[in-house]
Amino acid sequence: MKPRVFVAMPFGKRTITLTDATGGNATVEVDFNAIYTDLLAPAIEAAGAEPFRADQEVSAGNIRTDMFFELVTADFVLADVSIENPNVYYELGIRHMVTRRGTVMVNGGWSKTDPFDIRTERYFTYDGSLFNGAAKGTAKAKRAANRAAAANKLGQILRQTFSRPDVEDSPVYALLKGLKEPDWSRLDNVRAKYFCGVLESWSDRMEVARQSGHPGDILTLADEAPTTYHHRTLRLVAANSLLAMRRYERAKALLEELKRTSGSDPIKTDPPYALALGRLGNSPGAEAVMARLVAQHQGDPEAQGVLGRVHKDYWRATWRAGSTLDARRRLAFDNGVRAVDAVRCYARALESHPGEYYTGVNVIGLVAVMNFIAGQMGEAEPHFDLGEWSDQAALALLVEKTAHGRLAAARRAWGMGGYSDELIWAEATLGELALLRGHTDQAILHYRDALSHGRCTAFQAESMVDQLRLYEALGYHEQTVATIIDIASTAHPTAIAAVLSPWTKVVVFHGHMIDDPGRAVPRFPPASEPAVRTQIEAQLNAWGVGSGDLALCGGARGGDILFAEACRARGATVRLMLPLAVEAFIARSVDLVGAEWVRRFHQLATECEVAVQTDRLGDCPPWHNQWERNIRWLNQTASAESEPGHLFALFVWDRLSGDGPGGTAAAYEASDCLGATRAIIRP
Repeated sequence: MKPRVFVAMPFGKRTITLTDATGGNATVEVDFNAIYTDLLAPAIEAAGAEPFRADQEVSAGNIRTDMFFELVTADFVLADVSIENPNVYYELGIRHMVTRRGTVMVNGGWSKTDPFDIRTERYFTYDGSLFNGAAKGTAKAKRAANRAAAANKLGQILRQTFSRPDVEDSPVYALLKGLKEPDWSRLDNVRAKYFCGVLESWSDRMEVARQSGHPGDILTLADEAPTTYHHRTLRLVAANSLLAMRRYERAKALLEELKRTSGSDPIKTDPPYALALGRLGNSPGAEAVMARLVAQHQGDPEAQGVLGRVHKDYWRATWRAGSTLDARRRLAFDNGVRAVDAVRCYARALESHPGEYYTGVNVIGLVAVMNFIAGQMGEAEPHFDLGEWSDQAALALLVEKTAHGRLAAARRAWGMGGYSDELIWAEATLGELALLRGHTDQAILHYRDALSHGRCTAFQAESMVDQLRLYEALGYHEQTVATIIDIASTAHPTAIAAVLSPWTKVVVFHGHMIDDPGRAVPRFPPASEPAVRTQIEAQLNAWGVGSGDLALCGGARGGDILFAEACRARGATVRLMLPLAVEAFIARSVDLVGAEWVRRFHQLATECEVAVQTDRLGDCPPWHNQWERNIRWLNQTASAESEPGHLFALFVWDRLSGDGPGGTAAAYEASDCLGATRAIIRP
């Protein structure tokens, strides 16, 4: 996604008074439109960004509204302060007020003085004399060449500048510590409503993909945002959706990318990132992330709560490998300082948000299980400095009351067509609270209602079972815990499994179609079909593809169908992912006069899952084409469905032809980032 750069500058031709070396004055005419078209816009494009100026807006509307919107939302604002232009300084002041970063200033050198304190480290000069007056003949050609060179030089500078989106350059935010940037998603004008509508539409599609268990759809949609703001926001939605689907590696990669981008908010990115690290076994890394966040945002209850979870996971890692119940209890007790740290974090979160029932039940649960272990081992109970929460019975009543209230509200909303995760989490909290109190029947009832709800995700089920496994491993309420885990295993078998991906291996295929009879230069001639089939089969044998594996491809005649047939013969699950509706796709990419490709396609369609791009992802955005989109869809699905080291990519490709954005050459290039084992068959 290219950064969007709004250019604030004078328009048209301006007469400027210059002072010469003797102190005399002279005037010169400067064409600022030429500065934009010949210098600033090419430099911005050379830096890998998209330039925009307020007078470029051709849609109906108020130019001031559009200008203000760009000043607030653009990734960067480049202000030309070459002359004392009130409009430019006014726009620069707005930008410095609404965001702490993303402002760049340039000066052509006509004015030797600047207004009070606008200079920052992102202040650059260009040779304004290249735009003084008019030039003719050879001088005009030489000036054009010099302007191009100046644009290239400035582009190199801007590229370095745009690569550091985290640098704070607003003097307002530098001096007024604690000032918070506004949330532009709440703006109420036509342009903002359009962009927020786009955001809502994409988010809705991602939610459908999450509920349907299609992580590749989520990743593909997250790549299609119309602006960098949407790109950033949708990738955060995608990361959280992938966490809910237990795709921790992919969620971690997305969040790492987000953390490097302009405008990312650590309060939003760091908690899920720490959660992904913890679920992947990197508890020290998760703890470091959250400790830093808590230090930067003192009193933030969400950060404290996640840090408590990290400490709890770290404590658990110290004893979970114990080979016997007694060994686990001894290790858990001896390393109890981690449990104490976890409770301390949860208690601090409760200080500012006592209504957070999930945090409260974690305090109750950890205190109860540590006291239980101490009693079983004949040790003194550990000391928990709980402050106002030292009365555990009172805290339990508060948690119960709050969870019941939230659950009742969520049920009312559900009855009116709305949904809230409270339907799951509040029910699970009441179940855990009943378990801790020894109320077996109530615990089972609440957990059954939570786990059997149609909107309960794999992540939510795994989170419930993960906490129950903690109690189980320490011999706490064993029989009740075993009953609830059995319920979870029936309702969410994939969530309870230790393996995160249901597939042993995932193989994605891209390849040429069988040539049309009239093709001038052969690429995949029909006579090569037997040899290509043999090589596909040999490669699948070498990779050991078979039952329990997932094969992804299109459905075109030639490579796709040969690959799908070979995978089906080996017992693999095959998914045909089509860029067009079935009949249109058959007419475009399957049918060949005198051949049986259509019959073979229909045979595969009865044996395999057939996914149509527009049905799953919606209409292709105008800034993409459906063939290139299909490549991304296939690759993102392969990446999301596989475990590291178990992804393979096979190509039937002549390694010569470049057949456009959606062709096999483009598919091979796009696969560079998959980390897959690749093989090429030349037809």
